[in-house]
Amino acid sequence: MNLANRITLFRILLIPLFIALFPIYPEALVSKSAVLQHLEIHGVFYAALVFIVASATDKLDGYIARKYNQITNFGKL
Repeated sequence: MNLANRITLFRILLIPLFIALFPIYPEALVSKSAVLQHLEIHGVFYAALVFIVASATDKLDGYIARKYNQITNFGKL
């Protein structure tokens, strides 16, 4: 597996984290968990940060794949 594909795989693995950071938790759980209380307030900002990292890795792996001619079907995903 080449570097560009590893970066693509990393970006795919960021998707569940991105979804988990949105504050859509039931109130009963939020009142019992300090972590969920924190995510209720700041989760959107963390999700935006994950989105920015994923966007940057998209640009980076495209650049690496074209520069080193490592274009694969997985990378096209």
